[in-house]
Amino acid sequence: GKHESEVALSPLRDGCFFVDNSMLELITTCPWLAYASIVRHKRPATESSALRFGGFIHKALELRNRATALGQPWTEHQQIEMLSTLFASSPLETEGWRNLSSAVLAIRGYNAHYFKDDYTIASNSKGEPYVEQPFAVDTHRVVRGWRIIYIGRIDLKKVASNNSILIVDHKTSSMLGDSAWADWEVSAQFRGYCWADRECTGVEPSGYEVDAIGAKESIANAMFDEVLGKVVPTSAKSKAVPLELARQTTFTSVPPGQLDEWFENMLQQVDHFL
Repeated sequence: GKHESEVALSPLRDGCFFVDNSMLELITTCPWLAYASIVRHKRPATESSALRFGGFIHKALELRNRATALGQPWTEHQQIEMLSTLFASSPLETEGWRNLSSAVLAIRGYNAHYFKDDYTIASNSKGEPYVEQPFAVDTHRVVRGWRIIYIGRIDLKKVASNNSILIVDHKTSSMLGDSAWADWEVSAQFRGYCWADRECTGVEPSGYEVDAIGAKESIANAMFDEVLGKVVPTSAKSKAVPLELARQTTFTSVPPGQLDEWFENMLQQVDHFL
């Protein structure tokens, strides 16, 4: 997980309501918490260790993806140095097993598993890599006096080997199973990102891909096996799977109309909240 909002000021300003995925989730799951966060500007006193852990891994993946898109060399050592700096500059007393060592193992396992990806990273309108791409889309809709602007940040946009255009979202989870995949398959977040990309580029993507990193608590007692090229338990007797890596694609272009349905549902949620 990660913070979706890039708005430093109040999301309600200048006659506009700047809406992101985090807000929509709050509005849907807990209207009171949404009110406290959006209107009263209340924030948790401490940051979630899971949120920070996933955010740091995102940074390491961004380094790899951006360099790859630009045709520039990158090394795993650069990623590990970045992770070391991030953890050192943002200490968290309650991090537990979600620490630097676990993050390094997750990145090493990811790089070994996806040593050579068979896709091309798309470019934005400026010819820059479509990596960690922020967006702000004017919906041209006014809800209860507020003009709605949908904002966010897309992890990656790629063109697969079959020429399908996919919006990619990196997910770091300690529970990677059927329930997690079922939730992601119906997640409104990804359809929102596909809608935003279509509005910005004029071309509807084929769908989205969830690039999941399942780092479990047992990774604290694991090591990277250079021969096998993967993260394994330090004890040969252990049956634990410290790191799971999987990708799943959901096509939103068939049946058609899914993105327009998301848009209307989003406006209804905003209307209800306001």
